[in-house]
Amino acid sequence: GLQGILPKRSMQGVSWVRPLLGVWREDLRECLRFRDLGWREDETNADPVHLRNRIRLELLPFLESEYQPNLKSLLSQLAESLQADRQWIEQCAEDLWPRICAGEEAGSEFGECTVILQRPELLDQPEALRRELLRHAVRRVMGREKRLTYTHWLALSSLVESEAGARILELPLGVRALRQRERVYIGPARMIESKVQSK
Repeated sequence: GLQGILPKRSMQGVSWVRPLLGVWREDLRECLRFRDLGWREDETNADPVHLRNRIRLELLPFLESEYQPNLKSLLSQLAESLQADRQWIEQCAEDLWPRICAGEEAGSEFGECTVILQRPELLDQPEALRRELLRHAVRRVMGREKRLTYTHWLALSSLVESEAGARILELPLGVRALRQRERVYIGPARMIESKVQSK
């Protein structure tokens, strides 16, 4: 995304640290040459079959030469700013979670659960924070959120905001969201279906 690769990230209990992320590639090569040190290049970084490489090797140099010579620095500043904003929103969501989450119901399979959210408290939050809280709920159920598109997030927000009767939303990986009265349930399709049948 626009915030770029994070310098430090935890995933499934493992911390990933990229200490050289803020160093320009050519500056690093120059330093290594000065110290007469060799390095290895990842061959896939030059393969134009990957979109990220075409952007780095073709699009960015074109934009720099034709439109904005300082483009890389400007994009780097934007990414840094977005990372700080994202960290703040994530921390706010973490602090609010005990108030927003009404509980979790375990399923019959290992690790399976449905997250129950308090709709009025969710609606009280600014849109950016509400989306982060929904992301948190989706991660609890799916383990990750990468399979959800912007369209899914809009539909999920619409489900929470709607004043109509009970509504169900289909999400990837067999997950569904249900708004029922003042609660929002996010969980495996089977568990959500049982809630609809029992109401």
